[in-house]
Amino acid sequence: MDNKKKSHAELHDMFVNAMRELDALKTLGASKRPSSAELTEQSESDFETFDIDDFSADCESDNDMSAYSIAPYCCDSLASTSVAQEQEAASTDSTSDAKTIGYMLFRKANNAIRAGRLKSMPKALYDGFWNEGELACLFADSNVGKSILSVQIADHITRRLGKKVHYYDFELSEKQFQMRYTDEQTDLSYTFSDLLTIARFDHSAGLADENGDVIDIIERAAKEDECDVIIIDNISVLNNQLESGEAAGRLMARLMELKHSMNLSVLVIAHTPKRDLSQPITQNDLAGSKRLFNFFDSVFAMGKSATDSDIRYLKQIKARNGRIIYDTPSVLMGEIVKEDAMLKFVERTTVNEYSLLKSADESSQSIKLQRIVSLSEQGKSCREIAEQLGISKSTVSRALSKAKESV
Repeated sequence: MDNKKKSHAELHDMFVNAMRELDALKTLGASKRPSSAELTEQSESDFETFDIDDFSADCESDNDMSAYSIAPYCCDSLASTSVAQEQEAASTDSTSDAKTIGYMLFRKANNAIRAGRLKSMPKALYDGFWNEGELACLFADSNVGKSILSVQIADHITRRLGKKVHYYDFELSEKQFQMRYTDEQTDLSYTFSDLLTIARFDHSAGLADENGDVIDIIERAAKEDECDVIIIDNISVLNNQLESGEAAGRLMARLMELKHSMNLSVLVIAHTPKRDLSQPITQNDLAGSKRLFNFFDSVFAMGKSATDSDIRYLKQIKARNGRIIYDTPSVLMGEIVKEDAMLKFVERTTVNEYSLLKSADESSQSIKLQRIVSLSEQGKSCREIAEQLGISKSTVSRALSKAKESV
């Protein structure tokens, strides 16, 4: 063998040493890396024609080390693990350390990451507002359009994503639903996908407790029909004592169990109590206990413009699994229109939420009037109302007279 050629072992050692030295100078890329089997299974004839000096010179001139890796030889020196390696490991040992105690699953942190890599990335069910596998909430004041939007979302999921949806409509009768999705001029109705099923109370079936509670029925129907998505309009039907933290906690625990046990995506519709219309929508505007908000993966709200009654806007309040895009500086503005017999929210642009709110003076007067009327309806006298609100009796009297005139 001449001086240009060395033994297989010598070439092997030189190759490893050269790779280790070059690794200190170059950032090794993940692409085009040969596997350890490919590196070690090269024939001896390949090594005999290999010149380490020429190899180094070629690498320096090309300025590209992304095609080579020394990971099979010195993996102890690497602090991170490639995606491919983690996925390979996950398929074999992600559950090797897993154990269950009661209803808790315990797993090493690294194996939890590996197991996570085996799961597909969740798809957006509606823009950035709601993603697959989430327990989400949409809330708004009465007659703003939250039911219109939620049906629109269901239609989008069935048509664009091909998922089966159960929509629990506890708001509209069948006649009201038909009228909402029928063109008045042509009398033609909108055609929904057969993947969308509408469920509502069957009053001829007897009392609810004779057939199980609502969530039990939702679970049974989801299993029987193998649906992917549940939309519930609205949450008060599931529990009418949501101001109680304990009741809210029990309800959310059941919804979370439903989501996880059947791998469902769940959206519940909720209300907001009377609010100061000069202020942006916040989590405090969600009716019920604050424990509701804590359990949701994502929360978004629909607001109504104070300057134009036809304008609505959507705002993200919480996004556990993503980034909040539509916040106060940039809410998603649009309007409710009927197109091709479909009543829906049509997106227009993004605007600052403050441009859609009432002036503080106008809003505060409206809130004050509402509180005076509410206290009067509770049997409070003008004097008692005045003392409670810190205003004069004459102001209370004028407000009640104005309220009677507007009826």
